[in-house]
Amino acid sequence: MLEQITKQLNKVVCVIKVIDLVGKEYVAREMILVKVTATPETRAEILSITDIFRGKVVDVGPKSYTVEVTGDEAKIKAFLALLKPMGIKEMARTGSVALVRG
Repeated sequence: MLEQITKQLNKVVCVIKVIDLVGKEYVAREMILVKVTATPETRAEILSITDIFRGKVVDVGPKSYTVEVTGDEAKIKAFLALLKPMGIKEMARTGSVALVRG
């Protein structure tokens, strides 16, 4: 099954190379952009949560913040769990990208 997935990914124009990292040590990260509702009452809390997760506010609107966070899957899930009660308007997520260590 992994071989079939690799072959399919290699057919995609923007994919240059696919490497199976099973059994190897690697560093993996995901990136997420989240547009969250920012009311006067929640703005400080959103900034605080973003700071704790070492994220960046990349856009500020009158009623929303767009935040960028990178990290492993667990970090992204924890970040989303904290923002969800405030109202996530939109999000885009890369999925995992990885490189072999060393």
